[in-house]
Amino acid sequence: MNVHTNRQKLLFALGPLLGLLVAFQGWPNELGAKMAGIAVWMAWWWMTEVVHLGFTSFLPMFLMPILGIAPSSEVASAYMDPILFLFMGGFGLSFAIERWNLHRRLSSWLLSKIPTRPAWILGGVMLVTYSLSNWMSNTATCLMMLAVVLGIIKTLGNPPKFSAALLLGLAYSASIGGMATPVGTPPNLIFFKVMGQHYPQEHQPDFFEWALVGFPLSMSLLIICFFLLKLFFFKDEETFSVNRSHFKEDLQAMGPMSREEKWVGTIFLFTALAWFTRNPIHLGSLQLFGWANLFPKGVKVDDSAPALLAIFLLMILPSNENRKLLSWDEMKKIPLDVLLIFGGGFALAMGFESSGLSEALASSLAFLSDWPLPVMMIGVVAMVTLISEFASNVASIQLVAPILVALQMQLGLSATSLLLPATLAASIGFALPVATAANTIAFGTGKIPIKKMILIGLLLDLAGIILITLFELWL
Repeated sequence: MNVHTNRQKLLFALGPLLGLLVAFQGWPNELGAKMAGIAVWMAWWWMTEVVHLGFTSFLPMFLMPILGIAPSSEVASAYMDPILFLFMGGFGLSFAIERWNLHRRLSSWLLSKIPTRPAWILGGVMLVTYSLSNWMSNTATCLMMLAVVLGIIKTLGNPPKFSAALLLGLAYSASIGGMATPVGTPPNLIFFKVMGQHYPQEHQPDFFEWALVGFPLSMSLLIICFFLLKLFFFKDEETFSVNRSHFKEDLQAMGPMSREEKWVGTIFLFTALAWFTRNPIHLGSLQLFGWANLFPKGVKVDDSAPALLAIFLLMILPSNENRKLLSWDEMKKIPLDVLLIFGGGFALAMGFESSGLSEALASSLAFLSDWPLPVMMIGVVAMVTLISEFASNVASIQLVAPILVALQMQLGLSATSLLLPATLAASIGFALPVATAANTIAFGTGKIPIKKMILIGLLLDLAGIILITLFELWL
């Protein structure tokens, strides 16, 4: 008897069986129960990897229409969300950077400045990523840093544990960094919108007041994340068989930057600048202009526009090698399975909303009104964290905000008692590849074991829940 084969068959069968059990229990309604069943089925197959993750991502496209949750056209549209074009553009930039060895130059420069112990490199990458995502979208930051991180991994010989730790550090620090400032991630801006709508007479927190909470909270979570990754991947504290002089010599051997490197580097920097300056940046009384305001009223552009413009330029500008800076053959290296994981996650989030499952999960917070405030906060933060593992961070806070506002008014709580911790919790989603775009991008490299991601992510989720509650109570 082939034990391994039988085990695989059992794990395979448990996916739909668990889904059926959840679907038949009927909560919160017929469609919501069916959607919950699909989510459990997908989560089981994603966690066990009994089938390819890309194949699992097809389940919403197949099941949601035949179960009456949403028509095929709506489900299919989720698989072509605009963020996928940002993803394609970011990967195209990474391919061009790799093609002209700019990643080698950047990684050698970074590694020449810090000790080559794994923990030092991990800490350096996480701190840079965190700092960038304070001001840029988490996805754009992750994509921008991906080429540098992959360059470091390649330069050091693709060590498996180090590769997984560095990529997880990249994804997690991109999400954590968004908590630090009002402009770091969309849920923070939603918080200010809800405050203005429902509490117009209350004091409205400004950029500085948010940062007084956001920076110490996010930095504390970043430090915990660093030590968790260090614990799981760097127990031996081994050093690599190279030292900083090797990278200094490598920089000298490469000589001055080539024409192609300069072009790719310039396009990369302008794309990053465009990501950074798309929306107005509020620094207390100072407001920096956003270029998206140049378009006529009603015209909306997102971060995918600069990314696709960069690809367009790279594919038309010539090099000295009688070819373009980026070829279509290189673009074909974009991993299809990652696009499907993105699409499956978006379809799952859409199904949660259209079936009423997300609303039911959010409404279940109402029972917390009889609990002490600290317990209530933990419950709110935990529920929002759970929702954000399957839905987008924007959807997570949009769903619970109206309920929390009503709950706060009913109990006579301050405007920020539950709303602020819930907003911060929307940025916590570290366990699943589909929880955030940054998670999906990092996982899509194929260098992160899914079980390690789930375990470390759950521990980081727990740390985030505790930290957010403690900071809110301290305030």
